[in-house]
Amino acid sequence: MMVRKLMTGALLGLLLTGSGWAAELGQIYVDRFDGTGELNGKRPKSGRGRWVAGAAFKADGTVSGEAENTTATLPFNPQPNRTYILEAHIKLNSTPESNYQDWIALGFANGQSDADSSGNRFTSISGKGRAGCQGKAWAHIRPIFNKPDGGNYNDALLNGTEPIGHFSAYGRETDLIVKIVLNTTDGWTASWYARRPSGKDLTKVVPEQKLTATDINSVGFAKSGTTSTGRIDDFTLKVVGPIETAELLKTIAAPKKEKTTKTANKKPAKKPTARPKPKPKPKPKPKPPEDPEPLGLITF
Repeated sequence: MMVRKLMTGALLGLLLTGSGWAAELGQIYVDRFDGTGELNGKRPKSGRGRWVAGAAFKADGTVSGEAENTTATLPFNPQPNRTYILEAHIKLNSTPESNYQDWIALGFANGQSDADSSGNRFTSISGKGRAGCQGKAWAHIRPIFNKPDGGNYNDALLNGTEPIGHFSAYGRETDLIVKIVLNTTDGWTASWYARRPSGKDLTKVVPEQKLTATDINSVGFAKSGTTSTGRIDDFTLKVVGPIETAELLKTIAAPKKEKTTKTANKKPAKKPTARPKPKPKPKPKPKPPEDPEPLGLITF
């Protein structure tokens, strides 16, 4: 019992402090963007990092037109043999005047910057001397107005500007829940999913793709263009390992239950008949007090 208590305390301590292997199980980051002011420097609702964000990203989830090209990211270093699930709600305020080059994006990336520069919108190309944040497995939501070929422009990309494919569904939508699954077992791969906020089921919009680069060290959002305004919400990053955090807590904290054996066709045993209580014996009548014996004379 004492050993169990010591193990429980130690593992719970790891979970609460976010250190050690236990921190890799379950939720890594959660943010509902219910703050005020700039997002830059703020902590998410859950998680140990701080946002590095350009002026366009606000703590209440607003994405403004203040900066043309910028990102909002948290530090993140994926480990081998894990499956990471990144999800967020992106709502882009698209208008007929919106440029098809404008977008709001979600993804796994390399680098962190609060700068407003063309190299800081997930499209930075390695080796070109453009400082910023490069998307490694990401997707952008952008309006389809004014696109030259008039087609679908919600895309999945790798390693900056390496296109993987258009969303097979919801391609013309600007209000979506986007999920990217990063698998680091047996080679690194990514898959893309989406659904409408009113929907329940996610649709795989781009099939699993092998990553061309695995130097991921951040996760978050990007925006391109001054007209790409909107909102971000319900940001989560979790990891699926050998055991979920909830299961871990159950395993280390729940008391063991005694096993009960069942016997087929066994009738319940009859309760023993209670014996009648014996009648109390009558108390003997007290004898009348006797006269005390005389002590006599005391002699010395």
